[in-house]
Amino acid sequence: MVKVTSSKEELAELIHQREQLEQERQEIINNETNDDNINKVREIDRKIENINYELHGSRSSNYSLRTHKNKLENQEQEFIHKLNKLDEKQDEILSKEEKIRQLEETARGLIKRTTSASLGKQFSERKDQLEQNLEYWKYASIGSILVLLLFAGFIYYDISTSTTTTIDTNIAKVFLILSVSVAVWFTVSNYRRQKILMEEYEFRARMALSLDGYREILRDEQISEDSEIVAEFVRDTMDKIYLNPQENALNLDEGGDDSLIDRQRPSRSILPWLR
Repeated sequence: MVKVTSSKEELAELIHQREQLEQERQEIINNETNDDNINKVREIDRKIENINYELHGSRSSNYSLRTHKNKLENQEQEFIHKLNKLDEKQDEILSKEEKIRQLEETARGLIKRTTSASLGKQFSERKDQLEQNLEYWKYASIGSILVLLLFAGFIYYDISTSTTTTIDTNIAKVFLILSVSVAVWFTVSNYRRQKILMEEYEFRARMALSLDGYREILRDEQISEDSEIVAEFVRDTMDKIYLNPQENALNLDEGGDDSLIDRQRPSRSILPWLR
């Protein structure tokens, strides 16, 4: 706005100067014509021509500024329109998140009301604690990996730019990389172990919450002829619930197979008899 206003003031000043020169030129022409007056007229014509040239340049510049101003105003309107759309989408997402949160709270309330055992609650609380630890180890793993990449890039840059290298410096670089690699291994392995433990406790919490329902269904169905299946189901389920989660986590950490599917086998074997 300042540039446009300044250009308008300059245009007005140039037009005023041109009018004054034209008036002065006309007065000289109306007087007696001689060589001196002719030179004055020529000088005034030259000044008028220069003013006309400046006027043309100023008008072009003013037009360019107006065009640029209009373009900026259009971009501003477009940006405001997009911003309003983003605000609407954000409100919609927040509304959906609130509905999901309410549904989750309702689901948690239903689960709490349908179980009378405190074992599932204890497992769930332990799982929540492990989730907090899992977040810590996740960010620690990411940070250690970034540090390792930073050191690797630094050493690569140092090797590529260094003109002379010694055995001592190379050994120091290797030990530096190894120390950071150990930190990466430590944080990543702890993150994996915490995740396995969290899944173990989550599985036990679900099994504990399902015991009451299974017991009521089995009692209603009165499966007397398949008591062995029922006994196997109850025995395996209780064994898996009270198994130390650390043992399975260590087993998986050493390369063992995940036993979640195997632990679900008693549930799958009993389901046909409950239909």
